[in-house]
Amino acid sequence: MGIADEIHLHPAPYSLTTRRTLVFFLTGNPGLIEYYRTFLTHLYDLLRIQDSRNDLHIYGASLTGFEVGHNPSKPTWEGKVLPLNLDEQIDSTFARLTTVVDQINESSDGKDEPLPVVLVGHSVGAYMLLEIIARWQRMQDAVQDGWQLKIVGGICLFPTVVDIAQSPTGRKMAVRVWHH
Repeated sequence: MGIADEIHLHPAPYSLTTRRTLVFFLTGNPGLIEYYRTFLTHLYDLLRIQDSRNDLHIYGASLTGFEVGHNPSKPTWEGKVLPLNLDEQIDSTFARLTTVVDQINESSDGKDEPLPVVLVGHSVGAYMLLEIIARWQRMQDAVQDGWQLKIVGGICLFPTVVDIAQSPTGRKMAVRVWHH
């Protein structure tokens, strides 16, 4: 098995499921989902043991432009030259989330309620997670009906500290560096 750009773990479809859930994973640096395969597989196994009747999907993908299977002759995403900046990466990840939700909903045998989604982000993925939730909330306010995903939680694993130099420890370290 080679290095994958996507990991999608889910049970074989069957009619005895009582509910559906998507755990959508956002990677940290260096943006490759394959680094998280063992973690995601173990998480999937633990959650399936707890509730085997849940149509559980765990999905993660490499960040846009970091895929190993991409076509190097087309280094763009929606007309933007790769690598993407952080805001564009968040847009790309949000678009992927909605695509995955649509795919799961299409295969869900007539379940009309929005798909519950738990976002899990590692490092910079945790920052992206928070931005995706904020964008989803703004879009949800604008679209009253027909929204097919419902973010029910977010888990930040070792989030990136923005403006670390402005934190109390960061300021102390800056003073020490400048005085030595």
